[in-house]
Amino acid sequence: MKKERSQELFNTIAEHLMKQNAQSINEDGNCLYKDAEGRKCAVGCLIPDDLYDAEIEGRMIVWDGAIYHLLLKVIPDVDREGAILLRELQKVHDRCYLEGTFGDALRAVVTVHDLDLPECLATLPPA
Repeated sequence: MKKERSQELFNTIAEHLMKQNAQSINEDGNCLYKDAEGRKCAVGCLIPDDLYDAEIEGRMIVWDGAIYHLLLKVIPDVDREGAILLRELQKVHDRCYLEGTFGDALRAVVTVHDLDLPECLATLPPA
């Protein structure tokens, strides 16, 4: 996937997570693509409501897996590298809200994937 496309996806997800400012979880605290209140995780925000199916819950995005094929309907140019980026962002949502390392984790993804820090994260303090 081209760097520009990776940057666009990262920006979309970062803006979503910053605006939502909460995890998408069920009553047991398990992360969800879309929860009962309509909150969405990092990858869930890319899945339109008309394509969402509760059967995807509990699955991580992996290369050539069910979530990957679902995302191909929305992001036809997502490739293996794109799936890795999305998986890392999914982990940020799933783990870092609870650990208090949200800002640092997003900055690490920016560094690893040679992306630019979007404006919505510029003022986010480190954990």
